[in-house]
Amino acid sequence: MIHCLLKLYQPAHRHKEESDWEEILTSEIEYLEKLSLSEVRVRTLNKTLSANSSNTCDPSSTKPSAPNVRLEKLQLPTFDGTVLKFTHFWDSFVSRIHTNTSLSAIDKLEYLRSRLVGSAFKSIEGLEFSATGYAEAIEIIKRRYGRKIPRVNAHLSALFSLPNLADTMDVVALRGLCDSMNVHIRSLKCVGINVQNNSEVLGPILLSRLPLKLRVLWQEHVRSTNSVLDGANSVKDGSVGDDPGSINVVELLEFFVQQVEDLEGGLDAIGLELARGATGSETV
Repeated sequence: MIHCLLKLYQPAHRHKEESDWEEILTSEIEYLEKLSLSEVRVRTLNKTLSANSSNTCDPSSTKPSAPNVRLEKLQLPTFDGTVLKFTHFWDSFVSRIHTNTSLSAIDKLEYLRSRLVGSAFKSIEGLEFSATGYAEAIEIIKRRYGRKIPRVNAHLSALFSLPNLADTMDVVALRGLCDSMNVHIRSLKCVGINVQNNSEVLGPILLSRLPLKLRVLWQEHVRSTNSVLDGANSVKDGSVGDDPGSINVVELLEFFVQQVEDLEGGLDAIGLELARGATGSETV
């Protein structure tokens, strides 16, 4: 390349020595090569800056991370250490936070702390904000509030504490009693209790809380549908155990729900008739 350039430059500058020309052209070639390399680097830098600028202007690039968005949207129940409330709280927390793979352990610990109050919060207070701290918090909560026997005993005590409506057929009171019974029975199922196999314990508790009139109707219902055990026909009849006095808890609750709904339906019908009567009198 140098010799080619020499042929171009030498006719116009023959007074220069060939060695001088060769040195000058070598310097110029080195300069041009450096200049070319610099231009390439500048173009590359411009492309990078342009790409970064477009990303910065893109609203999607400034969105908060997915875990933070989820944490803002989630609204879980708080837990104050009351054993009866643990099942609902824990099921919600596990399904929406604990098993959420998009959240870090520290995010999970922060959210757990935000939903605990009272004695439940104090049980994990002081743990460090780390994956280890979160694991310790989960273990403490499960060991203190998640044991099966205390939870079963709490729901049994709640059933024993339900009001005895022996002398009333107040629809509002009956609806409240019916809902409370179903809540505790469902909770026992969630803990792992086979309600039907424990009807000899649960049945009398539930039946003793019903008004006398409904107890009589239940006995008539049992006789008419052959629900009570009758010796060898126990499986066929749908009762439990070998005691003819055993109560089918599931069927008893279904009976109670139906009776309450019938009473509520009667009130609705009375209210409708009264409304029609009032409208008719105004028309007249």
